[in-house]
Amino acid sequence: MFSTFLCADTSFNTPKHAAWSGNTGWILFRHDRPSSPEGVVFGACFLSGLAYSANTGWINLGDGTPDNGYAYSNTGTDHGVNHDGVGNLSGYAWSANTGWIHFGWAASGDANRPKVDLLTGDVSGYAWSGNLGWIQLGTAMLSVASMDDVDSDTDGIADHWEMKHFGNLTTATASSDTDQDGFQDTHEYEADTDPQDDSSFLMVMSLASLSDTQTHIEFLSTPSRLYRILVTDELSATTMWNDSGLGTIPSHASGMTGRTVNHASLSTSPLFFTVEAFRPLSL
Repeated sequence: MFSTFLCADTSFNTPKHAAWSGNTGWILFRHDRPSSPEGVVFGACFLSGLAYSANTGWINLGDGTPDNGYAYSNTGTDHGVNHDGVGNLSGYAWSANTGWIHFGWAASGDANRPKVDLLTGDVSGYAWSGNLGWIQLGTAMLSVASMDDVDSDTDGIADHWEMKHFGNLTTATASSDTDQDGFQDTHEYEADTDPQDDSSFLMVMSLASLSDTQTHIEFLSTPSRLYRILVTDELSATTMWNDSGLGTIPSHASGMTGRTVNHASLSTSPLFFTVEAFRPLSL
């Protein structure tokens, strides 16, 4: 059903690494049960690796090499569990002892759809097996610690992102700017904007002073990224940017995210602001 599996470190927490099935018991997503060097890896576009149940045996969530480089088609031998980039899971896992386990059974708005919270890493929802029944992922015992982004050519851009946008690993490089919009492809990757659309990049749309101590900032955002608003009181080659105090900011559903910065504790003037995008579960 699957091609040869590629070894990788697990993405799942200790001790929060287990799903539950009433028919087979705990299903462990870490590599240390019982003694395998493999584990389940949560990626930005797909999952890979092996989960284990003492009653069911190994469960394969994918071999880590989807045919197109960024998502399993779940046809032929190209099977596995996909991640849409914003936490939702779909596709199929495979167990030689129980058959297919379906992660894509639910509509997008279903509260029980398999999902990873990209802020906390907590997994929720259910997968379905014709032989096991419902597999509960939201046990409060299953949490992702990191999101894997393989960069085999070490150009600062994840392979899956290059394959999705370019169909190869050679068009984008560490210094390329494919759409000539002034933002390198590495920056487009970090912000998950379109590297072939010169109007798509991380952009502050408005900055308004509400008072001497408050500034409101609005910026374009995407749900696959998290953000910080940073502040400094001087611009130079050695500028040190500091967190504005708002911490991690998720994208608004509208694609336009706004926050008000309270800078009463900063007595210096003028102040400069910037918005930083970063990948969830990457720090």
